[in-house]
Amino acid sequence: MRSTLAPLAALLWVLCATPMAVAGEDRFEALAWLDDLLAPWAAPHGPGLVVAASRNGQVLFERSYGLANLEHRIPNRATTRFNAGSISKTLTAYSLLRLEQAGRLDLDDSIGSYLDDLPTRLSGVTLRQLLQHTAGVKDDWTLASLAGWETSDVRSHEQARRLITRQDGLNFEAGSAFGYSNSGYILLADVIEAATGRTYADWVTAEVLEPLGMGATILPTSPVQVMDGLATPYEMRRSGSRDPRQSQLVRGNVQSNVQGAGNLVTDVADLLRFGEHLLGESAVLARLKQQAEPVAGTPSGYGLGLQVGRLGDSLLLHHGGSLSGYRSHLLLLPEAALVVVVLANVNNIRPAAVGTEIALRLLDPAPVEAVTEAGAGPEPLLHAALRESARYQGRYLLETGRMLTVEAAEGRLYMQMGGSLQALLPDSENRFVLSGEATPVRFEGGDNGRVARLVLELPEHRIEAQRIDPQPISGWESRQYSGRYYSAALDVHYDLRVSGDRLVARRSRGDDLEFTAIGDDRFLEWEPGDLLLTFERNRRGRVHGFSLSTHRARNIAFVRE
Repeated sequence: MRSTLAPLAALLWVLCATPMAVAGEDRFEALAWLDDLLAPWAAPHGPGLVVAASRNGQVLFERSYGLANLEHRIPNRATTRFNAGSISKTLTAYSLLRLEQAGRLDLDDSIGSYLDDLPTRLSGVTLRQLLQHTAGVKDDWTLASLAGWETSDVRSHEQARRLITRQDGLNFEAGSAFGYSNSGYILLADVIEAATGRTYADWVTAEVLEPLGMGATILPTSPVQVMDGLATPYEMRRSGSRDPRQSQLVRGNVQSNVQGAGNLVTDVADLLRFGEHLLGESAVLARLKQQAEPVAGTPSGYGLGLQVGRLGDSLLLHHGGSLSGYRSHLLLLPEAALVVVVLANVNNIRPAAVGTEIALRLLDPAPVEAVTEAGAGPEPLLHAALRESARYQGRYLLETGRMLTVEAAEGRLYMQMGGSLQALLPDSENRFVLSGEATPVRFEGGDNGRVARLVLELPEHRIEAQRIDPQPISGWESRQYSGRYYSAALDVHYDLRVSGDRLVARRSRGDDLEFTAIGDDRFLEWEPGDLLLTFERNRRGRVHGFSLSTHRARNIAFVRE
């Protein structure tokens, strides 16, 4: 549940093109480059994706690949529906701007002006801060995972709301930093209901989707709702092998009906129509791309429900989605009047990279000589010396509490952050480039010549991650740490016991969590490696509680019973 991005693994899908109209060109000749682009992923049987693009309101193509359902061998088609996940955030933001234009709310109002059951620190954040992910509100999906909820558990919007409002603090002071959080948009859906007197799904459907002609789009209010033409989601999961590329395909499961932040069922035609409408409303688009500047005047890269960047010399506005095995991306290039949509039903497709490749080709129709990494397809293996690869492998902890993992297979180095697994391509001594993003990564040594830290060399600053290693647990520490602890914020008990060299947390629901000691009363959930447990002691040096932190939910307090 805590994973947010697709790992790199071999894609399994079958190439199943469907008929379409392409303005002014022979279909096969016009789309040969597209099939060439996606050819590395052609395979006998497997899930896939649908891609589409339009320019100046005219559809350039709608192209489908792979199977919507493997068990019944139903191919993806241009009309296949997918759950677009977090692209619903763009829809929520647009809806709030519509309400502001109508004088029914103001983005600079505090959320407490509309919702009266919030903790004090949360009630003071503004709608704008929630939209721009600068409110510091702890992420709902992360909180649910820590509370023991499984992805297969049915979770309602009301349950998500209660979990969010149980939190007595923020990840950071509102407005001081950027931190992506689904919780903000869940609360914004409630604001829409408070401002309109109607349910989120009813108001958005009647006032936005229907007027735009988005007839295929549904905002599900039940995880068991029957929807015609909906693709089945599939997930490529690690098989347990130490080789990060070894994986197996399983059927995904969507059991959430949380509104505002995700759970948007649609097809490529409707998303093209939505994108074209946004490009046609210049005043609204100008609002949507307004970025926060939370740190030293540096733009956050996120506007109101849209990420903001550049693609070559062109302004790029975009948003992706991820829910179970569904993956999606919507790209808008206003200066070129171009919209690109990618919808997929398997989690190891990287739709942002696929959409970017398509957009680049449409911006510059010259033949593409080399395809940059647009997913998990076959590619030449770039080797680093095996003995050097071993030096770099390990865990690296960022100041934010987020964990980076570096691992090797067949001479190739990979870096994993959350659910994202990307190759590190050798550049020079101790320096690599993160594939797909062209971010330089440098390894630096300590006094003993051993690798001590990893540095992400961003254009304007560097981000350091210190290397960490497992530490032994003494018998005295084992007795100090063992016990029963309770978190009021999660309403869950953790029973902690030391077993061998691991600290095991058993919960009333959900799988056990296993932590590895890394020193100074700190323990790390070694797999997947993004959950940090830190014990707290009283004045007499006795353990009286601990806190849990991940990059999206920090300092969740537990007290000893």
